[in-house]
Amino acid sequence: MKVGSAFPVMYLNRIYHRDPQEMKQNILAALRELPETADTVLVAMGFCGGSWEGVQAPCTLVIPRIDDCVSLLLQTGDKPISNLKEEGHLYVREKDPRRESFHAIFESLTRNIDAETKARYHNDWKQLYQSIDIMDTGLNDCRRPEYEAEVRKDADWLEADLTYVLGGTHLLEKLFAGKWDEQFLVLHKGEQIEEAQILQGNF
Repeated sequence: MKVGSAFPVMYLNRIYHRDPQEMKQNILAALRELPETADTVLVAMGFCGGSWEGVQAPCTLVIPRIDDCVSLLLQTGDKPISNLKEEGHLYVREKDPRRESFHAIFESLTRNIDAETKARYHNDWKQLYQSIDIMDTGLNDCRRPEYEAEVRKDADWLEADLTYVLGGTHLLEKLFAGKWDEQFLVLHKGEQIEEAQILQGNF
């Protein structure tokens, strides 16, 4: 990584984002598995639907004051804003955009309903989302034509615009470099994370 860190990593499968309570249970399980010698936990994710609400720090715990993982990657500066997403926008950040196909997600969610209801839901989605934004984090080679062509299929399906937005690993770099300013919440052992401590600074 850019900051030259080599910390042990505990990976939480992104599939748990489908349900904040499921994510919370996996967070708690991971924290219980920490070795007794662990003195600091760096959280490389956002609050993510409240999945960190009420979690007690087993040691020093540092978490970005950001609402979710999309905003985490949209943050490119030092102003503490917890939600950087725009209403009506869907964000693509995968290296392979086929893993983040909104049409495929829709088909999975509606596979057991009748055609008329499915068409109504599709129209609802088109009303909700006016733009699909490809997040250029510098990690996903998203400017290549085949990448844009794949995302455009989703945009056409939603009758939405397709744009690029600047993203990056700014907050993650600060996290691992120990630059814990007002963009981060630092808790000591026994303290609990509360939503009001994270979701602020939206101005």
